[in-house]
Amino acid sequence: MLFLPPLIASVSAYFLTKGLRAFEQKVLSFWLTWSAIAITIHLLLGLEPLIALAYPLLALSTAYAMIKRVRELSSSKRLNRRDKG
Repeated sequence: MLFLPPLIASVSAYFLTKGLRAFEQKVLSFWLTWSAIAITIHLLLGLEPLIALAYPLLALSTAYAMIKRVRELSSSKRLNRRDKG
């Protein structure tokens, strides 16, 4: 049972990172790995299994917010370069 969270995280990372840039892939993979480790520790401690479902949601929302902000910053930098040039 404890091998499932890392396996699910790695398969999810593979399918979710298709079409993303390298940095975005690294961010998403990091947070999915973090989620798998958190779930495994949660289950090893014998805590409520249903609450462990919050970790993937937290990881995905954090990764989404980070990627969104990086995209905003990179697009604003591109716009600034066009205005100066």
